[in-house]
Amino acid sequence: MELHAVRYDDRTFDEPSVDNINFSTVRFESCTITRPRGKPGKVDHIAFVDTDLSSPEFGFRADWLSTVTGSTLRDVVIEGRGAQFPIRARVLDSTITGELRNVGFGEHYRYDQLDGVDLSGCKLENVSFQGIPMERVKLSPEDEALVVEDWASVASDVYSVVREAMDSPDQKVEYAAIEIFDALSQDASLSRSSNGGFSSDDSLDYDESRGARYVHELAFTDKPEWFMDVIHALYRKVGDGRLVPFLYR
Repeated sequence: MELHAVRYDDRTFDEPSVDNINFSTVRFESCTITRPRGKPGKVDHIAFVDTDLSSPEFGFRADWLSTVTGSTLRDVVIEGRGAQFPIRARVLDSTITGELRNVGFGEHYRYDQLDGVDLSGCKLENVSFQGIPMERVKLSPEDEALVVEDWASVASDVYSVVREAMDSPDQKVEYAAIEIFDALSQDASLSRSSNGGFSSDDSLDYDESRGARYVHELAFTDKPEWFMDVIHALYRKVGDGRLVPFLYR
């Protein structure tokens, strides 16, 4: 069975079977979907608008989603391609509980990505928020510990430490520094694009609109211990007291 270009309004679905169903450009608005079961086939461009989805027995791929607004997704597992790959979905004014794995969220130039989103009941594994002021997002206390309130005030110091470390003769230090450099560069690029700014070669060129940043490179769950040791050591070189609490987690 295939559902293509279908819209459901004000519907209630109780334990619907989605086994082997292909979904393409399907929109659920003001719906309640409880415990969907089975394993869907190909899925693309799913929108949840003012909808309550709870306890699917299958995991979601992040690239299935196009829109999540005004909705609650309860006890879901959403898996992406990696923290460095921002998903295309527009996610606003919603609550998600369950798990997010290997997902990147990126700021958007047309709307404030993740504005009014509650992730405090969601376990984050290798999740990034690139260019997104974290004042918009509610996180668990554990994840809040990885948020630097005024990132623009320390970013240039972090960037300087990282650029120097990229020339280290120690390959482990060089590798870790490149990882941080890429994370900072992408974060700054997305932040600037939403504000119409540009970067020079030796600066991230943030302004006060950047706001708080979730420092996801300190929380990678798929990296070896030596890698994380080097990451923490590089951040300690910044020497700013606001970075200390989560460097010793």
